[in-house]
Amino acid sequence: MSRLVLKFEGSTLKEVPLGPAVNDRRSPDNDIPIDNLAVSNYHARVYVEAGSLVVEDLNSLNGSFLNDIRVERAMLKDGDAILIGKHHIFVDQTHDVALMRTHGQSTGPASERNDGA
Repeated sequence: MSRLVLKFEGSTLKEVPLGPAVNDRRSPDNDIPIDNLAVSNYHARVYVEAGSLVVEDLNSLNGSFLNDIRVERAMLKDGDAILIGKHHIFVDQTHDVALMRTHGQSTGPASERNDGA
């Protein structure tokens, strides 16, 4: 199963299995909450479209970067690095997700949000 791995300064903070959509925002109710003022409340999302992974910036103030290039929307592949604020989200399509506990909650399958994102 594919996963996204959130890292800050080389430390893994969270691993999220890929579901229909994964939201990357500062808000704590998102699949990958990023506590950083450089991250918009509605920053970016990763989703599957026609069998391919896609990252889409949600008109964030500071932008989303894929492999150091600012993108509005781009296809993802294994090993890609998404930069959101000072956090990196790595695309891993080759390993199973090890369920991790972060802040007292277990990481479960990412689900699509219907909150206007």
